Amino acid sequence: MARLLFSKSELTKVYESALKLIKSECKEVRTVVDLGCGDGFFLSKLLNKIRPKPQEIYGVDISSKLLNKLPKSVKPIKFDLNEKRCPLPTNYFDLVISLEVIEHLINTDSLLSHAQRLLRLRGWFIISTPNLASWINKIRIILGITPLMYECSYLYQLDGLINRRPKRLKTAAGHVRLYTLRALKNHLEVYGFRPVRIVGCPTHFGGETLAIRILNIIDSLVGSPQLSSHIIILAKKHSI
Repeated sequence: MARLLFSKSELTKVYESALKLIKSECKEVRTVVDLGCGDGFFLSKLLNKIRPKPQEIYGVDISSKLLNKLPKSVKPIKFDLNEKRCPLPTNYFDLVISLEVIEHLINTDSLLSHAQRLLRLRGWFIISTPNLASWINKIRIILGITPLMYECSYLYQLDGLINRRPKRLKTAAGHVRLYTLRALKNHLEVYGFRPVRIVGCPTHFGGETLAIRILNIIDSLVGSPQLSSHIIILAKKHSI
C-alpha cells in the first residue's frame, strides 16, 4: 500500500523511531495488525525486536504480490483500506500499525475507523505520514513551489527548485492526502484516539550534490514534529 516514493533505506529513520516507541511504551503486545503492510519489511523488524513475541500477527494490503512476500508467521489479509468491512475481529488487537499509508488513501476516515474498531480499549495505534507543514515545505510554498510529497500529476513534476518546467516522473508517490501535525492529531481524536507520544523524523533527499547533503543535515537536526519531514504518533484508544 505504501513505500512507493521512498526506498526502505530512505525511510529507515521512520521505522527505527516507530520501533523505539513500540518497545518503550507498548507492553505485553499479543495481537498485532499492520494496515498497509506492503511486503512486511517493518513487521520483520518488529518480530526481531519486540519481546515477548506477539502470538498473532496480521498484515493487510491490497497487493497480492506484496502479501506473498510476508514472513511465514504473518497472516495475510487482502483488503482495500478505502473500503468498509475489514474481515478482522472487533476489539481484538493490542497494537495496530499504519506507517506511511494514510497519505495514499482517498478515504482516510476508513483507515482510522478500521483501526478504532479493531483495537481493544486502551490498545495502541502507531501511525506515520509525511508532514505537509515541514520546514522545507514552508520554504517551497514561500517560493511558489509545490510542497514535497504532494502530487498534482502522477506523470509529471510540474515545478521544482531548479527545473521550473514540467519533468517526467520516474516514480509517483501516489499521495492523495497530506496532513499537518494539528490535522492528524485532531483526526485521531475524532475517532477516539488520544496521542501519547509524538515525534518528528527526517527523510532522505536522494542525491549527492552539496545542496542535497545540506538538506539532509538540516532535516536530521530538526527535532520538532511540527517541522520535521515526517510525523509519527503513538496513540491509545480511549473510547468506542
